[in-house]
Amino acid sequence: MTQPLGTIGLGVLVFVLWILPDLLLPGYRDSFLLQNGLTGRVESSIPVEAWTESLGDLIWYHAVTNGCLSVWVVGMGEWRYW
Repeated sequence: MTQPLGTIGLGVLVFVLWILPDLLLPGYRDSFLLQNGLTGRVESSIPVEAWTESLGDLIWYHAVTNGCLSVWVVGMGEWRYW
C-alpha cells in the first residue's frame, strides 16, 4: 500500500456518503424527493418473509460451495480456471 492515509480517507469518505445517511435518517430513501412520479417507486413482488428465508438459504449454499472449492484449491496447491 503506497498511500495508507489516502486509502483510509477514501474509506471514511465512502462511509460518510453512503452508510451514514442510512444511520442518521432511516427511511430517507422513501422520501418524496427520491420516489415520486418522475423517478418511480421501488417495490418488490416478493414478500419480505420469503425473501429473507431464501436469502439465508443462498448464503448457506454459497458458504458450502466456497468450502468445497477451497478444499480443491488447497489440495491442488494452486488456482486454475476450468
